[in-house]
Amino acid sequence: MRKTTLKLYKFSELNAETQAKVLDKMRDINTDGDGWSDCVIELWQDRLAKRGYEDAKIAYSGFWSQGDGASFTATINLDTYLKAQKWGNRFRRILKLNDEIDAQVIRGDSHYSHENTIRASLSPNYYDGDAKLDEQLDELEELITEDARHLSTLIYKDLQEDYEASTSDEAVRETIEINEYEFEEDGSLR
Repeated sequence: MRKTTLKLYKFSELNAETQAKVLDKMRDINTDGDGWSDCVIELWQDRLAKRGYEDAKIAYSGFWSQGDGASFTATINLDTYLKAQKWGNRFRRILKLNDEIDAQVIRGDSHYSHENTIRASLSPNYYDGDAKLDEQLDELEELITEDARHLSTLIYKDLQEDYEASTSDEAVRETIEINEYEFEEDGSLR
């Protein structure tokens, strides 16, 4: 039987060049699985709910490719939404009909997740031919679409910032050290 001794090093004991190699090799250690974005998603779901976007489902892809972005779908509580925007007086007739209007942020048929894949949809549960009401619904639908798209860009920005922080040298180093990983002299993980 042959017996060999293998010398192992803590990250801090590796030379600077090998440390850099390990950091690059383990760059995605904090974002490799599901769940890394949960805190940002939950924070935004709460923010959206306060603005009247209920049961928001946030989707995203990232980061740095054409078509990347974030968006969400939701049911809109028009009462909460219009009060949050301070538009209650402006859309008083719609507020009175709140329970009679299906209001949602919906996604088109795109396989992308960026802000331009969503739009608001306001549909009265009846039709009375009221041109003034139709005009107000169209106007509010455009305003909500614009708002939802703007919020989607902010969601994406927060996700990207969290991703970049989680993949930074400092964050990767911290994860390696907390987990007490050991390496061979060339930086191979043991």
